Amino acid sequence: MKKFVLSFLLMFLLSAPVLAVEEVEPNDTEEEATLLDFTNGGAKISGELMRNHDRDYYRYKHLENTRYDITIKNTGADHMQFIDKNGIDVYIGKEKSHTIAVYGEGTGVFYVSLWRNHSEDDSTTYELEIKEIKQSDFGNNEPENDKEETAPVIEFNNGIWKSGSEHISHHRDRDYYRYEYKENTKYEITIKNTGADHMQLIDTSGTDIYAGEEKNHTIAVYGEGTGVFYVSLWRNNSGIDSTTYELEMREIKESDSGDDIVSSVMKPIETIKGSLEPIEVMPVQKKSVTKRTMKFKDIKQENKFYSAVDYVYSNGIVDGYEDETFKTENAINRAEFTKIIMTSSSFENQIESCNNDSYAFPDTKGTWMAKYVCVAKQNGIIKGYDNGQFKPGKTIQLSEALKIIFKVYNIDAGDAQAGDAWFTPYYRMAENNGLLAGVEKNPAKELTRGEAVQLIYNMRGYTE
Repeated sequence: MKKFVLSFLLMFLLSAPVLAVEEVEPNDTEEEATLLDFTNGGAKISGELMRNHDRDYYRYKHLENTRYDITIKNTGADHMQFIDKNGIDVYIGKEKSHTIAVYGEGTGVFYVSLWRNHSEDDSTTYELEIKEIKQSDFGNNEPENDKEETAPVIEFNNGIWKSGSEHISHHRDRDYYRYEYKENTKYEITIKNTGADHMQLIDTSGTDIYAGEEKNHTIAVYGEGTGVFYVSLWRNNSGIDSTTYELEMREIKESDSGDDIVSSVMKPIETIKGSLEPIEVMPVQKKSVTKRTMKFKDIKQENKFYSAVDYVYSNGIVDGYEDETFKTENAINRAEFTKIIMTSSSFENQIESCNNDSYAFPDTKGTWMAKYVCVAKQNGIIKGYDNGQFKPGKTIQLSEALKIIFKVYNIDAGDAQAGDAWFTPYYRMAENNGLLAGVEKNPAKELTRGEAVQLIYNMRGYTE
């Protein structure tokens, strides 16, 4: 019996499948990462990932004033992943390659992994090529304004300042500028990108804009005390790690802003659900307004916004600029639009008494627009951003303007359905009822002054 048992056990052990031992490579952890040798200004490596989620780690030393271009080519499975410790994360499809640029100091670390393998063979191959690229002027561009603490103070000449041609020397270079806010003044900053594909301008109030290749963009900022902004190279796909730009900044007194409202015309209407057109709305009582004759020198009858501008001016909703122009193509920001809507509605009587301490935003408190924004926030018309700011100088988008209009005039646009964007109900109702006539039909469209007053003009049938 013992012989039989021993014989059976021996047969079982001989016939049992051999369990595979997971192969461990020397660079499977960050601590054992392969140190790259850039003897000739770069390195080329071929590697293999043995299983799904296998990782190959690599380590290299950042040299001063140097950029590293890392190209990974997937020569096998359907997807690979590259992750740099600085947070760069890219995916490379089957037989595809991808190049990234990396900067830093000290020791750089990245790894390659087999991310999602749909093939039967649970392994793949890859090739890496890393190039060291010296930046001859890295960090040497105008060192006096490379930090916020050393930013030069902008001096205006007749309300205008121009930078002339300036240079961003490398991907992490920043040019800082400083200016002093004046009471009841907004500042329009225009950046013109005369070089690489994307530049970024960030104001310390939280306003940020991007300027594409050979394009310009204008923002309006408000505040008190000292204002600071910087320009940087945001995303360069051109392969040239530098660019040029020009700045222009203008001081505009509040009285010149073109959105001073002198009377109250539009009033909230009864809640309307569904389609607007079939609903009969009771006429609203308006203040007595002396009709005015159009005065704007730049608004001729052939101007597509002529009727809208004539309507808002003749009804005392806006005054325009001191030089008797309206400038329909100028952008209108969130603060300006809020002032127009709040002052021209029945909320006007709350403006002077609104408790700014309770309903102000950090970036509007103490400024000219504070009382208008206060009323809008107090009545649940605006909420601001998740970080608590209102971003008054940011150009208002069509979707934002529609939401404000519908809330002020108490129009129920319905609820968003599953899968809808937050603005879908407002946009759908406006489009279905002809309220977007004369305005580009794009929820993300940044509005001009002409388009803003066109929206008000389109609402006249429901607010008079």
